[in-house]
Amino acid sequence: MDTQKVSRRRLLRGIGLGVGLTLIAPVLAACGQSSSTNPAAPASTAKPADAKPAADAKPAAPAQQPAPAATAAAPVVSVGKGSKEIVVWSTQVNFTDQTPNGKWAAWVRETFTSQNPDYSLKIEDHGWDQPLRTALLTAIAGGTVPEVTTGEAFVHEFASLGAFQAVPDVSEKDYSYGTIAGSLYQGKLWGLPIYTSAFALETNNRVAKKAGLDPTKPPKTWDELVENSKKAFDAGKGEYVGYNLYGPAPNRVYGTVLRTIPWVNQTGKPLGDDEGTKAFFNAPEQVSAYELSRKLFATADPGNSFSGDEGKLYAYNWADKGLYQICQMSLAQNAKDAGAECSYSPLPRKDPNVSGNVVLANVVFSPLAKAKNSDGAVSFVKFMGSKDVQKQLGEILGFRLPTRLDLLNDPDLTKAAGFTRFGPEIVRTYADILSKEDVKPVPPYAKNGDKIWIAWGDTFGKILQANDPIQPQLDSLQQEAERLLK
Repeated sequence: MDTQKVSRRRLLRGIGLGVGLTLIAPVLAACGQSSSTNPAAPASTAKPADAKPAADAKPAAPAQQPAPAATAAAPVVSVGKGSKEIVVWSTQVNFTDQTPNGKWAAWVRETFTSQNPDYSLKIEDHGWDQPLRTALLTAIAGGTVPEVTTGEAFVHEFASLGAFQAVPDVSEKDYSYGTIAGSLYQGKLWGLPIYTSAFALETNNRVAKKAGLDPTKPPKTWDELVENSKKAFDAGKGEYVGYNLYGPAPNRVYGTVLRTIPWVNQTGKPLGDDEGTKAFFNAPEQVSAYELSRKLFATADPGNSFSGDEGKLYAYNWADKGLYQICQMSLAQNAKDAGAECSYSPLPRKDPNVSGNVVLANVVFSPLAKAKNSDGAVSFVKFMGSKDVQKQLGEILGFRLPTRLDLLNDPDLTKAAGFTRFGPEIVRTYADILSKEDVKPVPPYAKNGDKIWIAWGDTFGKILQANDPIQPQLDSLQQEAERLLK
């Protein structure tokens, strides 16, 4: 094996850099859930409001396990006096405090019940990701399903099982394609996305200046990204690195691929089909994306990249230890809280005319097919996807973007009260990425999705750490994915 120059000395030096960080604003889960000290973040790590739920998860628990009970931190909340009860499983709209989460949740509950007096709401917390999936499977088996559930990574799975009902009279063209694509199955919508995010390139301005780079001129191409990262790595001499790469670790199933998919999507060859029945892991065009990651890893701190601690990984850049990293909008607030001086720009491109990105923390509300109050379920989902409701994301919640194109393209979006903490440039950068770039969801594999991504992560780790030819490794990965999809 022709190993890449990741020497033991460099690895130990990298680990030392990472361990020495003070984690001012820890980031939890794959899409960067902030700690409860951040006023824009959920109070519990079970909350996905500022987190990419399915990303850093372990494989889903077996369906026969009992559904998790609602936690003390997220109580059952009942609102309204209508005789038609709508049970909603959600960790987004059951907060009762005075944080932005609580104010947003209260507005949703009170507005819906006031506009629909025949209905009452019962909001229950059944967790997120694997706990939620397990709870749903248990409820379906027992015949006691809620009216509505939230989710993200398993809309296709439950739609194909007949567990969800389609949402009628809604056009997917009203939404950013990347946010709605994961809800499309056999030509119908099985849920509506309520808020979302995507990735941009974060530049640490102080590090850029130290490395002799102009932070107001971020790289626009892959070659410029590699060149700048190498320049910073060489100039840093151990004090800071060029690119803070999010590498695979045993506790990461989706997190690493989530941050690599944008480069792959820019090759024009996504990793799967829209129906979740096929994996495309060995297209020759994709090799360039992995070559890019390998070059960027050569300018990274390997100890931090493979640390398995997402909070430490992100905070590394904010402690002036790295020049660039891929980052979502909500974490710009964490960067400010950590005292960092960062700017955000669209991801560099391989081809100036070809964009590519991925949605994360793309929370979807879906109505259940066998709910007692089927009409109420659809009404609530449509309400959550409406313009009036999503407009309040900027006014009240303030750290997630709407999914509707009319709001993303609204020039007044940046003026919303909740978005002022970020500043208009940051909000507009992310909104334009979602509305104007080729943004896709993570491929929704219908079978063994967690195992497929674990296999991908194993392969990606080998690609980063050695100079072996990439194509044969992708061919082997493709064979394994096809086996798991059978």
